[in-house]
Amino acid sequence: MSTSIRSRKACDRTDLDSDATPRQQPRFGNDHVDDGTLSRAVHHVGNGPDEGPSPVAPNEHLPVDRSAAEPPAQNFNRAQHQSPEYVAATESHVGRSDYLGDDDVRFREEMTQPEERSPGLSLADIQILKLQKAFNLPPRSVGASLIDSFFKYCSPWTPIVDESLVEDIQSNGSSPLLLNAIFLAGSRVSSNSLVAATAEDFYRKARLFFMLGHERDILRSIMAVTLLQWFNPLGPEHISTSTSGFWVRIAAGLAYQVGLHKEPNRQQDRGLRRRMWWTLVCRDDIISVGTGRPRTINLRDCDVAPLSGQDFPAQDSNARLFVSFSSIIRLLADLTECIRRKAISATRRINLENAVYRWVKQLPSEFHLFGGSTKCLMPYNFEARQLLVPYFVTLVILSRRPGAQGRSDGASLLASSCVVGIFEDFLNRDELCHCGPVFTFYALAAGLAQLPGLRYTSLMATSEESLNIIRLSLNALGKKWGSADGALAALVAMKRLTLQSPSLGQAPSPVSTDFMSFLDDFGPELCRQWDLLGSSNEHVGHPPAICSSDSIGTNRTLPDMQRPLGNTIDMMDQNESLHLHSTDVEPGDDVFLGQGDFMNDMDFGSWIDDLGLGVADY
Repeated sequence: MSTSIRSRKACDRTDLDSDATPRQQPRFGNDHVDDGTLSRAVHHVGNGPDEGPSPVAPNEHLPVDRSAAEPPAQNFNRAQHQSPEYVAATESHVGRSDYLGDDDVRFREEMTQPEERSPGLSLADIQILKLQKAFNLPPRSVGASLIDSFFKYCSPWTPIVDESLVEDIQSNGSSPLLLNAIFLAGSRVSSNSLVAATAEDFYRKARLFFMLGHERDILRSIMAVTLLQWFNPLGPEHISTSTSGFWVRIAAGLAYQVGLHKEPNRQQDRGLRRRMWWTLVCRDDIISVGTGRPRTINLRDCDVAPLSGQDFPAQDSNARLFVSFSSIIRLLADLTECIRRKAISATRRINLENAVYRWVKQLPSEFHLFGGSTKCLMPYNFEARQLLVPYFVTLVILSRRPGAQGRSDGASLLASSCVVGIFEDFLNRDELCHCGPVFTFYALAAGLAQLPGLRYTSLMATSEESLNIIRLSLNALGKKWGSADGALAALVAMKRLTLQSPSLGQAPSPVSTDFMSFLDDFGPELCRQWDLLGSSNEHVGHPPAICSSDSIGTNRTLPDMQRPLGNTIDMMDQNESLHLHSTDVEPGDDVFLGQGDFMNDMDFGSWIDDLGLGVADY
């Protein structure tokens, strides 16, 4: 993978525990725990939550295919004999023998004999499904449109459902849960407002099938719950059981029960199980970044091998896209977690910076935004621009410096200006409707980083233009995602306070040559404030040669560019490698940790302040 997510076994060799010495070639651990001591047996999993969803009226925006109002006879009869247990025919992972099986006569999990469960949904459950018209399908043309939207705009970022599986469940009606989840995800990224309005109906049906335990295949249940995260109607300032964070915890719990966090021993479904696990890890990272809340999954409990192209049905552009995407998202989540925990030492920050630098240097050429020696903008690629947005947001957060002393806004202004340029393309092409909810966080991060530009005479005009683009972007995103409303309100309030503050002069201090190494592969066409590089442009293309604890980029030695997909970066484990404890903060690290109170006063969450975004001297 372009920046491989490492197996648990290899975590003790992570760069984050190394000294801040000249760069080493990254090391990649392919070894994983498989000592044969962990026995597995078939177990039934307990029932789901006791309370089902409250009834919601069927969606009235689109006609309903009445021929599908009742399930086919054979499917309905099968439903009567389906058990509400999620793992009726699937191996369950239980690891108690690791700590209960040390005697001469050894306890093994297969010795347990799960009691038989009575098969079939209850009559009451069947009546609920019929009453809620859960088996109703949309008209053929609408369903086809939703599936097309899913595979075009959702599947590249959640590559867990193959087209052959969708054809199968459509033809035999074997998984109405998964089919409705696919319809839901497709409706959330559709440009057709009439189709998009059906999302709540699909969500209601899918949630009902899940809560009643209609689906017998545990892997399909996990796929469906992972896709339910696309609903996410509210921002993090609201408490809800319909948010992405709620469903990622449900999906993670099921994944642990079935052992997705363990390296598959059998060849069958090995690639699928790895994709499902790392997709779930990626969604967990995204949700943590976008909400400022702890991650659900601890990779110390995981020994799944890093994702590679061989784990995909086809080793194509989409495979390389997700491998690269999951890697930069993990780095961004590691960074934000470090800052939230007040535990980012100078050494750890340097190692994070090096990993980010390696990521962009090893990005597959098909996702480059600029090409050639003159750094000309490449032909438009929607996925490539989506992929680079979290990279620039990572640079924004890495480059922020709270407080007035010794601070330069130039780096964060440059990085955020690149984000603004990408959002401008999305706006002009009307593509924000195809983007996920985390793009509201990206827009907020870029907008907050642009605010200091209003206080520099030479940047006032470009920052005002940039903030207007971010405002329009949040308005567009607000048509899909409720999280855009809170982000826009915070940005408006911050801008008002910024304009009341005194000028900071003509321009910020020059951007360091260390930071410029992160922009080696980019040009000015997406960045209104590229002039901030000034006369230092001549240094772009040359990695810095000295180690610095207070600037981005140090002694970056690139690893072999020809490594196979899945072995291209030394990823950092979220706990062991980072040692995220407040007592580990080294002297001088407080310059990277924000302490303001503005966001607390807004009840928007102190995590935004902790990231150092939009810090101003009022």
